[in-house]
This record gives sequence, C-alpha cells and structure tokens, in this order.
Amino acid sequence: MRYTNIVHLSDLHLKSSDPEKFNQSLILDALVEDLEYIRDSQLRPDCIIFSGDIVQASDDAESNKSAIALISRLAESAGLDTSRVFLCPGNHDASRSVVGPHIPEITAMRKSAQSLNGLNSLAVDHKFIEHVGKSFSNFKSISSSFGTASITSEDALVTQYFIRDVNLAVIAINTAALTGCGLSADVSDDRNLAFPELSLSRALKRVPDGAQVIIVGHHPISYLNETCQSVLQALILEKSDIYACGHLHSASPLTIFGPTGQCTIAQSGSLYGSREWWNGYSIISMINGQPHHRISYRKWHEQRRKFGVASELQDDGVIYSSPESSSFWSTVTPKLDTRLLEKWRAETLSDYLEEDFGTEFFEMCCQGTFVSPDFEREVYIETDNGLEKSSRLETIDFDSLMLSPDNLVVGAQSETGKTTLIRHWAFKLAERSVTLQGWSIPVVMRLSEFKNYIKGNENLVKSKLPGLPNGISAIDLLREGALTIFIDDMDLKSSSAKTAFDELVTKYPTCRFILLTGTVYLQGAGIAPVIVQGVPFSHVRLKQLKASQLLTLIENHGTKDPAQADRLLQRMVQEASSLNVPITPVTGTFFIQIYTEDSSQPLINRANLVERYVEISLEKFAPQELLPSSFDFHNKSDLLSFVAEYMCRNDIYEIAESEFINLITEYMNEFGLRFSSINLLEYFVKAKILQRNGSFVSFRLNAFMEYFAAVRMVGQATFRDWIFDDPRYLSFANEIAFYAAMTRRDQAWLETLFDRFEKTSAEVWDNMPAEVRTGSLIENFVLPMASAKEADVLAVEKKIFEAPLDESDRRAILDGEDPIVPIPTTAVQRQLATDPSERWLGQLTMLSAMLKNMELVPSPLKKKILRSVLHGWLQFLATSMGLVPTLAKNKKLKIAGIEYVVLFSSDMDIAEIARRIFLYMPIASAKLATHHLGTEKLRVQLEEGIGADTDDFSAGQQFMRASILSQLGVDGLDKIVEQAAATFSDKGYLSSVFVRLLSEIVVRFRLPESDLQGIRLVAADAIARIEGKTGQNAARRKGQVIEALTHKRMTLELMDKKS
Repeated sequence: MRYTNIVHLSDLHLKSSDPEKFNQSLILDALVEDLEYIRDSQLRPDCIIFSGDIVQASDDAESNKSAIALISRLAESAGLDTSRVFLCPGNHDASRSVVGPHIPEITAMRKSAQSLNGLNSLAVDHKFIEHVGKSFSNFKSISSSFGTASITSEDALVTQYFIRDVNLAVIAINTAALTGCGLSADVSDDRNLAFPELSLSRALKRVPDGAQVIIVGHHPISYLNETCQSVLQALILEKSDIYACGHLHSASPLTIFGPTGQCTIAQSGSLYGSREWWNGYSIISMINGQPHHRISYRKWHEQRRKFGVASELQDDGVIYSSPESSSFWSTVTPKLDTRLLEKWRAETLSDYLEEDFGTEFFEMCCQGTFVSPDFEREVYIETDNGLEKSSRLETIDFDSLMLSPDNLVVGAQSETGKTTLIRHWAFKLAERSVTLQGWSIPVVMRLSEFKNYIKGNENLVKSKLPGLPNGISAIDLLREGALTIFIDDMDLKSSSAKTAFDELVTKYPTCRFILLTGTVYLQGAGIAPVIVQGVPFSHVRLKQLKASQLLTLIENHGTKDPAQADRLLQRMVQEASSLNVPITPVTGTFFIQIYTEDSSQPLINRANLVERYVEISLEKFAPQELLPSSFDFHNKSDLLSFVAEYMCRNDIYEIAESEFINLITEYMNEFGLRFSSINLLEYFVKAKILQRNGSFVSFRLNAFMEYFAAVRMVGQATFRDWIFDDPRYLSFANEIAFYAAMTRRDQAWLETLFDRFEKTSAEVWDNMPAEVRTGSLIENFVLPMASAKEADVLAVEKKIFEAPLDESDRRAILDGEDPIVPIPTTAVQRQLATDPSERWLGQLTMLSAMLKNMELVPSPLKKKILRSVLHGWLQFLATSMGLVPTLAKNKKLKIAGIEYVVLFSSDMDIAEIARRIFLYMPIASAKLATHHLGTEKLRVQLEEGIGADTDDFSAGQQFMRASILSQLGVDGLDKIVEQAAATFSDKGYLSSVFVRLLSEIVVRFRLPESDLQGIRLVAADAIARIEGKTGQNAARRKGQVIEALTHKRMTLELMDKKS
C-alpha cells in the first residue's frame, strides 16, 4: 500500500549573528545528515512543508538570503528538488518595519473580525490584503523560490499546491496576517488572530476530487479568535486530513473529532529554540483515503550532536492518530528499498530495454541521432476580471514533459515516430537514478497486448520488469506508483482492451500513464476527453520538427559540411511540403537516409524520393508473413499503379473496401496470379501505403497515388495519352511531374506542352501593358515614398492593370474560387482551368516541373524552354506587383490558385504595408519559381547556358536567374551575385530588393567564408550606392554593412551551437 511521507519543519528562527548563528549551524548540519539518512529508509520524503517562523527577523536581509540557500540544501539532502518544498509564514516572517506604523489599523481589523461577517469581509478587503502583501513581502522573496511548479492558486492569504504523483493538496494559509509582531504588550497575538473562513472555503473547493488534503498554518487553531477558531475548525474537520502547525515550540500532536469528521493536528516542535530547548522535526505519513496517520518525531541530541528518535515522546518516536492507526500501520508494507531498486536499475533494466527495443534503436541513442521533439497544448488565458477566457497554444519541450507528473494523452499523426519517441522517453527514465526527484521505472506496452482481466495485465507488467530484487515485486511497484506505463497506438474508443486498461488505471491511479494515439477527438483548452473516469489526463500534441531541430538531425546523421547540410535542409523542407508529409524524427530520418545512403548513386528526383520512401515503409512496417517473397516490389508497384489508374479515371481518392478487394481480385485474375486479395490489402495498410477511412480505403499520402499513377503512365500508353489530353492534363500536374521524373527524356510531350504554353502566353499577354508583358516593370519601378497615401498606392494598380479593380472585382479576388465551407466529397478535386490566366499559370508551373526533371533532352531545347519559363515567372512577378494595393488593403487574396496573406499589424496604414510588400514581393515570387523550377539538374543551364552573357539577358531576367541560384545555395554564389548586381546597379528598386535577398542568403546557408565575404561586399556596395554615399562616407557605410551581416551570421551559428 502506497503512503506519502511529508517532512514537517517549523520555527527555525534563522539568525545572522553569532553566537546563535554558530549554534544553529551545528543543528542544521546535523539535520542535513539526518535527512540523508531517512532518504534511504521507509521514511523517504515525498515533500517538505515548513510551517513558518523561518527567520527570526524578517527585516534582516542577510537571514532572508541565507534561508533560501539553507532550505535548498535541506531539500537536496532529502532527495527532493525545490519544487517539492512548501512554505507558509509565521509571525516572525512579518516585517516589523511595516507592521509597527499600522498597529491602530490592525487593532481595528482584529475587532471587526470577531464577528462572522467581519471575519469574512477580510477576504475582500483591499486595504487588509494590501497590508498583508507588504508585511510579508520579504517572506515572499523566500517562498517564491520553492514549490512554484505545483502552485494551483495563490493570493496574499493562501497559496495552494497540488502534487499529482502522490495525489496531495497542500494549502498554506497565513494565520499571522494580523500579527502585531510582539511590538506592544497591548497587541498580543494570542486569541486575537484571524483568518477568513471564506478564503479557506474557496481553497478547499479547488482541491481535486479524491486528493489527500493537508492544511499548513503557523499557529494552532486555538491562537485564533473565538469566532475564527470555531468556523475554521469545522472546515478542517470536514475537508482536511491534517492540520500542520508550529509556533508553540513543542511536539504535541492530537486528533480532534467533531460532527463533520476528524482531523489530525500535527503540532511540530521548533527546529531551533536554543541549544537547551527541544529542537526537532517530524515526518508525517499518510495514505490516501485512510484516516490513519503516523507521525515520526526526530530530535537533536545535544550529547551526540546528532538527530535521532524522540524517545521521550514514544520509545520509537512514533505517535499514531489513534489506537486503531497503530494496528493499521503494522500491516502496511514498508516503502521500497531504494538501494536494492537502484542496483537493479543500473545492472538489469537498461540491458533489458536494449534487448527489447533492438540494437538499431540503441545505436541511434549512442550515435545521438535522435532529436527530441516539442509538444503543444491549448491553455486558458483568463482576463483580470476573471469573466472572460480565451485559449492559446503553449509549447512544451521534451524534458519538461518527461519530468511532469501528469498522465498524458499524446496525439500524433501516423508516421510521426510515436514508437521511437516512447522508446527514447523510456530509455531516458531508465537512466535516472531512483535517488533523484521524479524517478520512475518505465514499462512500454501496446494496447494489443492487453488481456481482458486485471490479473493478466498485472502479469503483463511483471513480464516487462525482469529480475526484480528479492522483496520487491511488480505489484509493489504498481501500488507505490513507481511506474510510468506507456501505451503505444492507444485506441480511445470502447473495446475490451480499453476496458481492461481502465481497470488497471483505476486500481493503480498513482502510477503515471502516457498514451500515444492517433485517435481524433474533440479537444481544446476548455474541453478534454475523459480517458478513465475519476483519473485526470492532460492532452498534448506532438509538433513537427523546427528547422533548427531538423538541421541538428541532419548533422547528427553525419552531414558535417555546413553548406551541404544547409542545402539538404532546404531540399528536405521543400520536398516534404510537396509530398504533404509532416517533418518528424521518423520522416526526417527517412529523408536523410534516402538523400545520403549511397553517395555513388545520388537521389535523382522526386520520383526516386517517393520510390525509396515506399521501399523504406515496406521494409519498416510491412508484415512479411502476409505475403510471399515471390510477390516482389515490381509486382506490388504494378498492382498499386493499376489501382491509381482506376482512381484517376473515376475522379475519386478513396474506394469502398469491398470494391477495393474486388479490384485487386480483378488484377490477379487478369494475370492468373493466386494471392489473397484480403491479405494484399491488409499488407499495404500495415505497410502504411494505404489507409482505412471507415469503410473506405485510400492511399495514405496523395503523393503515393500520384506516384503510382505516373508509374502507370510509363507502362500504359493509352493511360498516358488520356492524362495528357487537352485540357484534362492541367488537372494532373503532380502526376505529370512524377512521370517526367521517371522518364527524363520524353522530348515529344515536353515540346507539346511548350507549344501549348506559348499559345496561351500570347493569348494572355498580348493585351497587357508593355511593361508587364516584357517584365520591365520591376526594372523601372519606383517604390512609393514613406509619406505616400492610399491613392498613390492605388495608382500602381492602375498602371499595371490600366484600370483599378472595382469593389466586386476586389471581392472576387479576395475570395478566390474556394467555397467558404468546403463540402466533404470522395471526388478528386481536379478543376479544369477555363480562365486563360489560370490556364497559363498552370502551364507555367507544369512546364517548370517537367523541365526540372527532363534532363535527358537536348541542351539547346532545355535552354530555349528555360528562357521562356524564366520570362514567364518574371511576368508572374509583374502581375503580382499589381495586386499589392489590394493585398495591403484586404490583408489576403487568392488569384489563379496562389494565396497571399499579410501579417503586418492592423495599426499600420495601407501605404506603409504596401511599401513593405513591394520590397518583398520579388523575393517571394523568386522563391515560388525556385520551388517549381530549382534543381541541381538545371544548374549548368542556369549558371552557364543562359544569362552568363549579361548583354543577352534583361536586368529583370538576371534578377530572377540569380535569385533561383541563390535559393539553391550553389557553389561560387559570390560570382553569380556580383554579376547580377552589376546588371541592375542603376535600378534602385531592384538593388534594394536584391540586398534583402542577400541578407537572407547570408543567414540561411553556411557558405565558405570566401563566398560570404564576396556577397557581403556586393550588399555593402549596393546599400552605399542606394543611399548616395561617396568617398569616405561610402567606405564607412560599407564597413558598417559588412560588420552587421557578419554579426548576423555569427549570432545564428552561436544559436546553432547552443541548440
């Protein structure tokens, strides 16, 4: 049976001057030794309470400072951290310098508090509360260093704590609120103090159901005035298990009884009165739900100069709350022998986990390739008046969550590395010594392992704890709450396994349970699922890896070259976004493995990426027993491509499961194969290539369906021609991109798409203003002045579109073509682009993707198409510039499938917002072009094939070319940047934009120092030129820019090292 041990200290009266300082040090040093002794015994503390009079004089700054260090030392010796120490003030903890001048007001408040209404009025009396706050501000400077992590409520009168793992609520009340500090014989505290019943009643209502309750106050209840004593005693009898107090400097516990219940009054002796006084402390032992309390007293023995049993109270120094309690405690199993348990942890547990988790996992731990993720949860924000509430997302790091005592439901998508996370978490717990605060033994299980009866599940836990030392059983650990039980792939829906889990939690609620689940349910700051009735669970969600964490993952996997790691990071983020795959430790590791596994066969393109991703998923997750090895990867791929063709031709993303099985059977019959259709479906679902959605089946990622459709296009000419049919082909952009990546040499279809693009371009652009059609707009563009008005900004729109958009046009652009409330459907949302501008943009992105992947077509053709495509992206930029005024005014818009969102403050005027967007729009458009077009395959054409001759390329085209190469972080970037900057050195707007781009590049890529120096110099020259600096002023300004960019890079590198 688990019990809680609470060290009760009181009345230290810490002093800062000798001889008392010397006397106290002798006793306190001995107390440290004694706490270290009981730490390894059945009295091992769970927390410390200190019931006041910590210092002799609150105005003694040195004593206050020493008190923090001393209490921290005591906590450490007891095997606790400072979060497990809870203090309440005594009369000596009040500041005499504050109390003295207010004796008349104190006397008046005491008189008023003799009536019940007057007593409870104190709880809302702002003058009284302000007086208490000032009087105990020095005490607050001490108490704020302890227990803060467990605070659930706090004001000037009450500090309330809850320690979940022992289910204990501690309510510290300030019974000294109206103390006179002994400043006048006429203002005695005895029978004159008061504490409002209302404040304690409110605190008790906040206690979680079923929790043990201990109220800590400095004074015995009898020290309060008669009215206060009567009402507080009734509350304590009804709602509290123990009232712990001090002040009297004598150890005299008793149990009081009344009509509403019973309560143990744990009266502690003083920790220090004088060397001749009784100096000691106690350990209160209590069991949740039991009225039987044990108080073990230990005292300072002057002759031995050590602490030991207080035998003058009882032979063994133990006093029970009743005769029945003595009998009860004789049947209670002693606490775990932590020395034996620590030896087992160090010698057996880690070896067992290594065998259970596999060598691959432990190699990952040893190599440091695991990156701890972050988590998030929704929390309430309460306004000052307490009437309004809202929620916000709060990020929690892994270490904080690991040491938290809360039961958890961790929500995570498929492929987010739940299993690896659990193993890492369990391994970290197993590394923690049982002598440390928050230690716990990990037990990792899957819900599928659960039996339908409690004894079977107790045996399951036992099987996960091999070789426990003699005298310690799995049941002991369950009863003591010494286990953290992880459940992988938890299904929160009702089932026999869920019922069995509920029984285990209900029987052993003091253990910690952590559930990893993909179950979707209603959630938020104000609502949470009831996992097990009466047992609280918190809900958190696993976050995607941040870029810095992903970079660490890349480096931990062996990519040490900074520039190479940065490029790999950019590519991974881009590809994950394209595939709609969340970046997690598992998927990130997949990508890294794919990109770096064989340097002699580097990854060619996105199709190779998905192919390897599928292969790794099959290797990692597929149940090999369901399918014979003769049905190889080619067979699997061909079957799935058959399914993908069916989905494409029928415009559906998912198929009813019965129909899916029939489809597999049809394929098998066509080729005379004899494999189970049901087993094949189950195989692909467990391999995480397919997924079930109720009674329907779909590809788990859209990218999988698109990839297998492309596989079908390669092998089936009729399906390929069906896809490329005009205008249908624009609805299959991703499938065609995959197809191009697989074939890499379909010149005929590349030329066909290029011809279609050229025709549409003529249709779209012939009637546009020349500056937009040629892209020269950005070369001649003049940025509106900071003092510009809204009308000046709208003039830009008029110049580009010839006539400003009316309100209906503006609203149409703002809304785009997406419905406000999307209607769920099983149809693939493949919309035909009927508007010429939408068709043109679709052709531009598709042609970019095909060109990116068709490296095995003649170079002259690639150059020709690349020049046209770059010009198309320049036209797209010019058009986007015309949308800036609308974007600045409405904050978001969507046109031709491209969504723009403004995140500037609503207080900023439209003209200033537009100015800032104008400066960033070319960079954003270049990033979009890079996403569709940028690849190592086109480097030769981009670097040497086109634009190398500056006379052959316009300034706008050079900007777009250099921007794409910059986003790719290519080698020799300083020379490319220098060449491009020279082309538009007389273009003020382009130069300003390019400088902003360069500042991003300097930070994003850890380029060789020689390249960085060249880029900084280009940026410095441009800024000096834009600002009109000459001579020494120009040199000085260039030096400032170079220094600023250098500092920015160094700051980032320092942050990388810290992370």
